[in-house]
Order: sequence, then C-alpha cells, then structure tokens
Amino acid sequence: MRGDEVDVARHQVERGVEEGREPLRGWGEAVFGFEAAGTVVEVGPGADPALAGARVVAMDMTGGAYAELLAAPAEAVTPVPDGLSAADAVAVAAQAATAACVLDQAGLGGGETVLIESAAGPVGGYLAQLARRRGVARVIGTAGGRAKLAKARERGFDEVVDHSEPGWQSRVPRGVDVVFECIGGTSARPLLDALTPGTGRMVVYGLISGDWPAVEPADLEPRGLSLVRATMAEVDGSRSEVLALAARGELTPLVDSALPLAEAAKAHQRFEDRLAAGKIILLP
Repeated sequence: MRGDEVDVARHQVERGVEEGREPLRGWGEAVFGFEAAGTVVEVGPGADPALAGARVVAMDMTGGAYAELLAAPAEAVTPVPDGLSAADAVAVAAQAATAACVLDQAGLGGGETVLIESAAGPVGGYLAQLARRRGVARVIGTAGGRAKLAKARERGFDEVVDHSEPGWQSRVPRGVDVVFECIGGTSARPLLDALTPGTGRMVVYGLISGDWPAVEPADLEPRGLSLVRATMAEVDGSRSEVLALAARGELTPLVDSALPLAEAAKAHQRFEDRLAAGKIILLP
C-alpha cells in the first residue's frame, strides 16, 4: 500500500472509534486486518509441523493481515478443505461461522418463521442460508434502500422490509417465531408485536446502531417472549463446519468484491458507505 492509502484507511478507522463504531484504540502504525487466507510457509516452535504447506484461514485479532506475509498463532488458524479457494474461504470463515453460532442459540426446531435484520449483509445472508438448512419454513429480511432490498431478494428471502423507512416494524408480518436482531437501539422494541406470544424470542447478536436494544423485562413477560444475547464463544468451533459446507457447495460464499491490497482505502470507503453486500477481499 502507498503511504497515502494507509493514512486514509487509518483515518477511517480512527474516525469510527471517535463515533463509537469501532472498538479499536491505540493502533498507531500497526498493520490492519484480522482475517486472512493462504498457505503456511513456516511453522514456529511448538506448533504442529504438519501445518507446513497447509492451506488455512487465520482469524487473529492482533491484526497484521493487510500484508503478503502474516504471522499468526497456531490456534488462530483453521485448515481450508480441498476445492475451496482462498477468497471463498476467507469470505465464509468469520461471518458464516458467526451465523452458525447465532443459529445454535436460537432453539430452532424446524418449520419456523424468522426475521433477519440486515439481510443484504454477509451475516444476514449466511443466517438465511443456514436457517433453510435447519428447516426454517419462512425467512423475512430487512434491508435499507432499494438496492439492498433487491440483493436480499436475490438471496432467496421470502419477503423483505425496508428498515430505512419510518415505522418499518409495522410492515413485518405477525407470527414471527425468532427475530435475529443486529440493529439495536429503539428500533427493536416495536418488533415484539410481530413475535408469536408465548414462544417468540429475539436473539441479539449485533449493535449496528451502537446501542443495546431498548427492550425491558416488562416488555417481554406479559407476552411470554424471551430475549437472548448471543455469545460468540463457539464461533471458532463453527468455522470448520461452514468451510466444509462451502467446499461441498452447500453454502454459497458471499463476496462483494475483490480489490488489490494497494486499493485498501477504496475497500474501507465502500465499507464505510455501507455499500458492501458481502465480503470485501483484498488480494496481495
């Protein structure tokens, strides 16, 4: 990357911190990037020698992935199955594993109607795919704007609602069994009216607004509803599962675009402008 592009990317991250949208501080001159896919060229002391030459994805929150070479802890890598490209592997490794982990906590039994917010985003798209695999009968999605609504329809959502319009919650059909909530803030409470009394539940896994859903126990108890704050402790355990599904063609990788590493600032701008409808991949 040229120095000016590094500065632009760093400014975008720092501005996100100031606005409460990105929990990273003190990066200084650090190299960005938490996710990468490639081939192990060298194994350090104490690591399994069999990893040498293996194709892997690395999920390392210490950063450093915006580079041609990356050093990652052995416990942060997952083998990539044969037949799955590096680009597709990195596209599913984080968001699809997150979706699988969230679904595990939703208590699905088959035949449900679910509402998935941010349907045009990668986690929302993977939630829809994996929910279908688990027997969900009807998948409703929300997205912001005409282009993203069209993208959600392309992904097979049965119905879509524009969550950028005022009062959008009133257009969600009644009888929803599970709401997968990732917007947060004041938009969540009106969705309780759409949930099936006695059994409906809201699974919270993201905070796009920056705030927890404004839902209180007093809002839930009279209706017999429940709210679950999804934990991500099992995401790493879901990674091999989703990689295997993608390798077998049973899970479609959601790739928005692939850009040269030298154009990382363009990738940041696309993400910041909320234009991405899948993973933005940087190619070293």
